[in-house]
Amino acid sequence: MSIAILYKEQINGQFMEQFCHIGKVVNCNEVLHSKGSSIADVGLGELSLLYFVVLFWFSLTRWNDFYGISIICCVIAVVFTLYSIIYQIFILQKGCMLCMLVNLAVWGNAITLYVLRNYFDIVFSFYSFFAFATIGCICLILGIQLRTIQNKEKERISIKKHFSGLFNPEIFQKLLTLNPQIKEMAGLDITLHSKNTGDSGVMIVTNPNCKNCARIHRHVKEIASKIPVSLVLLTFPNDKQGEEVAQIIITAYYTDGWNKAMQLLGEWYETKHIKEADNYSITTKVQDLWIKQQVYCREQKINQTPSVIVNKHYIPEIYPLSDLRYALT
Repeated sequence: MSIAILYKEQINGQFMEQFCHIGKVVNCNEVLHSKGSSIADVGLGELSLLYFVVLFWFSLTRWNDFYGISIICCVIAVVFTLYSIIYQIFILQKGCMLCMLVNLAVWGNAITLYVLRNYFDIVFSFYSFFAFATIGCICLILGIQLRTIQNKEKERISIKKHFSGLFNPEIFQKLLTLNPQIKEMAGLDITLHSKNTGDSGVMIVTNPNCKNCARIHRHVKEIASKIPVSLVLLTFPNDKQGEEVAQIIITAYYTDGWNKAMQLLGEWYETKHIKEADNYSITTKVQDLWIKQQVYCREQKINQTPSVIVNKHYIPEIYPLSDLRYALT
């Protein structure tokens, strides 16, 4: 029942609803989410589960001298059940069937201990106290860790839910205008561009020897399959290797198109080698285009890669490149 309370309280409020919501008197959700249902921010389900688990393992490990400590714990638990009943009847004036089942379990435990009074002696020893404290601490730590994990998951779901509203194209455009901007977008004559057409275009400035550019490359390919993308290859000063790779990619673009160029660039990012490099001869036309891209980036003061720009504005950092297409369509 403790697990059922936790599940209903923290995960699925509709769990066992026919049993937990009867008329105007029985309403488990209202009881479980009321102020009096928790002590020091610890709910009834967590307290009862801790009580039963600790006593279960304690009685298994110290079966010869568990009785004394179990009596003390049971008396405390019975007091909590009386508080639960008084709170539900006289203060909240609502009942919780799951809570009553937990109360019955505690009373059943008390009756069992009373029946066994002639079979066990009330003995307290250092080892029994130590075992009880150890088991209690272990269960408490595990409970805290599980609660932390659950809270983080709830927070993640909540953030994702609120974040989804930012993908409204109108909101995206408003946030976009608040970000830094460049003077002008690069013309199609100096960029590598996908063949998609649409109202919103994305310009991505990447670098063959940039680790962050390598990480987002697959997202660039995904976006390019949905919306227009223009690619500019910026290289570091005196980076001869980067220059060569960039010019091979440009040559592949002229020869075999966008998809082939993206394939070779992805191969370079993954292996630092392009098997078909010898198949592409770098011409003066290719070198001129690469130079125009470097000049363009200097004029627009674009010196960081990757840079993602839409309508002359850098996209806000809160938009991951993998989901950018949702804000542009």
